[in-house]
Amino acid sequence: MRHFYLDLGLVYKAKSGLLSLIRSPSQYYPNGRAGHSTVVIKDSLFLWGGYQEQIPSIHDSTEKRRITSIIDIFNLHSGQWSQKPTKGSPPLGVSGYACTPIDEQIYFFGGDCGHDNCYHNNVSLLDTLTLHWSEVSPTSVREDEGFPTRKAACGIIHIIYNGEDALFVFGGYGICPSNPKPHTDYAVDSTNGLFRNNEQHIFIIKSGRWVNPDSTGQKPPPLNTLTMTKISYNKAVVFGGRINNEVTSDIYISTINDTIVEWVKLSDPLTLVDWPVGRRSHSSCCFSTGDQSYVLVMGGEDEDNDHINDCWILSTRDWIWKKVSLPDENIALRSFHAISSFYIGPNCMWLVITGGLIKDFICGPASALTIAITHSDKGDWVAEVILQGDESTSHYRERLTEQLMKGRTDFATEMLRRQNSSPTLSVGTQTLENSFNFTENVSINASNQLDDPVDTATQSTQSCDRVCDITDQINIPAHADQHKVSNSETIRQIRFNLQNDIQKKLEEATIG
Repeated sequence: MRHFYLDLGLVYKAKSGLLSLIRSPSQYYPNGRAGHSTVVIKDSLFLWGGYQEQIPSIHDSTEKRRITSIIDIFNLHSGQWSQKPTKGSPPLGVSGYACTPIDEQIYFFGGDCGHDNCYHNNVSLLDTLTLHWSEVSPTSVREDEGFPTRKAACGIIHIIYNGEDALFVFGGYGICPSNPKPHTDYAVDSTNGLFRNNEQHIFIIKSGRWVNPDSTGQKPPPLNTLTMTKISYNKAVVFGGRINNEVTSDIYISTINDTIVEWVKLSDPLTLVDWPVGRRSHSSCCFSTGDQSYVLVMGGEDEDNDHINDCWILSTRDWIWKKVSLPDENIALRSFHAISSFYIGPNCMWLVITGGLIKDFICGPASALTIAITHSDKGDWVAEVILQGDESTSHYRERLTEQLMKGRTDFATEMLRRQNSSPTLSVGTQTLENSFNFTENVSINASNQLDDPVDTATQSTQSCDRVCDITDQINIPAHADQHKVSNSETIRQIRFNLQNDIQKKLEEATIG
């Protein structure tokens, strides 16, 4: 079915459960797209590729290269998008690719070329400091040398394999290989004639070598349009996807140890326990609070290809799902979209949602949303729309100031709670002038802060260390050295200083 494209300057806005078209403001927004991914590095979100009406549906051309040589960047501080040219040769698989960050670099795998069932199994690299593309491993048909199938709609994460940086790639669909991989299943999709698979490969970056690891446990069946979300240095959560021309709600937890991938399956117990419905073409991300990590899942399509308007958060400590309370707007009613998270504080993260399909339309250029997900005192997760395509960024900056300040204070409160064995606490006088870069440090992609959720003792220690490191930067009055300061006085002073300093940082970022 053809997916119609919303004209430039038009966006979808959900109102009273209905979709209506509104005019977007004059500021820049990325082109509408679907089947793309986004990556957060420090305080910037990078958006590349995806199915776009403007990209020619051919293997390669000057026009295709021109369009795909552009990358869009979202700035956390200002809430604004910018467009930057890149150097080198971007990948030809522009949609359905998989990508993951390692430090300041983004690695891309595979993807759909956009014509005649042309798929790729190359590995490309974008350096976000120089915005230069490099091809690490070209597309290859050498099936006897361990290469994955040329495919799209798979999962990828960064792992440490035998002490080296590596990529773990799982699942997807494409053309069935003439020499199927050992211990791998393939299933034809009756809707398009392509073959889903449950291939698992490890790409060792330094040597450029592909490895086919063995597996134990309950390995997933052939899946595509799944999500694979990293929750620690060698562990990931696979959720949903298309299976046997249906969709699944099963969870598969992978742990990569040496040359073995260990799989554990969790299924809906079909009891009173809350569990999301099966879905495909959804999106997910991971984030952490003070002592554990979570997987967030949003949107997608059910087995009838109807869009799903919900959002769920999975605790990786007890593997319990909780449904997120959403505003009235149909903010989750998308598929083939992308979600990335910015860490704001121990009880709050911000999501940036881009593109996707709504009904038979590709979301328009101004359809990006920024949403705050907050953990309430009652233990519930609540969503708040911070920035929608038709709004100015003034409200965005105000809410960012407030929530960064609250996040910083929450860290300090936790530090005081853990360290304070008496009613009062003496706090040092370190100034913010030289050490205050909280807005640079706090908005880090949650996945970069993750520790193994199983090791709770280690997490607790590291969480407390992080609290101490951040609190060392808080500007406390000089008299605190001579006089004991109560907790409440300390927190009030922290709030006063943070509001001024964070506002100054945001103003500087906006001017810059």
